[in-house]
Amino acid sequence: MQLIQHNIKLGVQGFYVGGSTAEAFLLSTEERKQVMDICKEAAPNHKLIAHIGSISEDEALELALYAKELGYDAIS
Repeated sequence: MQLIQHNIKLGVQGFYVGGSTAEAFLLSTEERKQVMDICKEAAPNHKLIAHIGSISEDEALELALYAKELGYDAIS
């Protein structure tokens, strides 16, 4: 959460949550949801894009629906 708040202070206007560094393949579905929760809590008024990529179509769908439930702006 501190890293998110630090970036907000630097002027970052949005976050690509759970993507770009392959962490999605190292985390469980529940851990990925927890990261999405933390980012939404830390940056409720910023643009949030949830990375939902997965080898499993069912997992990707579950993550997409969860991002929608949290109010994320987009999925990737």
